[in-house]
Amino acid sequence: MQEELLRIFSDYLEDVEYLNQEQKVMFLRLCTESKKLITFCYDCFLCMNGGNEKAEIEEKQWNFYMDSQCHLDLGTEKIMLNSEDMRELLGKIIDIFEPVYPLGTVVELKEDFIRSLKLQSPDRKVKAVIVERFTATKDKQTYFPYVGVIYPVGTLGYGRFLHFTSALVDSVVQDGYRDEMEDAYVLLMKKELLLDHDAVSFGFLQREQAERYREELGVGKNGEEGD
Repeated sequence: MQEELLRIFSDYLEDVEYLNQEQKVMFLRLCTESKKLITFCYDCFLCMNGGNEKAEIEEKQWNFYMDSQCHLDLGTEKIMLNSEDMRELLGKIIDIFEPVYPLGTVVELKEDFIRSLKLQSPDRKVKAVIVERFTATKDKQTYFPYVGVIYPVGTLGYGRFLHFTSALVDSVVQDGYRDEMEDAYVLLMKKELLLDHDAVSFGFLQREQAERYREELGVGKNGEEGD
């Protein structure tokens, strides 16, 4: 699976015009040398959003910080990009390399997301069952990684579903079934959406874009269908 994902990312990098060949090799190396890659990329986003001063993987001597530009330091190699280009690259890395939960997986959703749903629930810990993945807009320019129903009640009345991203998952309660067909499907969808259509997950859209696409899918600001 990892080799196929690297091939998808490599094919994507070929069309990135704001990186030279050495920088493309640098980003490919970034995606092969640490099991903390996804966490590091999310921490970089947190820096760009003003949540932290820097992101780092101490044992790898990887550092990220931001002033007027975004600075990525991989020890002996450094790269500086504007925030728009860096967001695009980091978002693509996460979308390509982040593991995808199988159908039937039960997840516990983060409390901030649950509060936005305004559910009448005595428990702040709400679980969802994943029933669909890779729900894309008509032009396939963006997508929700997951669609789910509330456990154990199912849909939220009138067939409404929850749309969410990995960042809104607090923990995995129960894994769904996975086999070779699952892996093949995930690779196919990532290639089709992320490479062929250059799609972006809803989690990495700018606010104006997110509002426009939510209207198309009929999804409210809180991720609930039919708002």
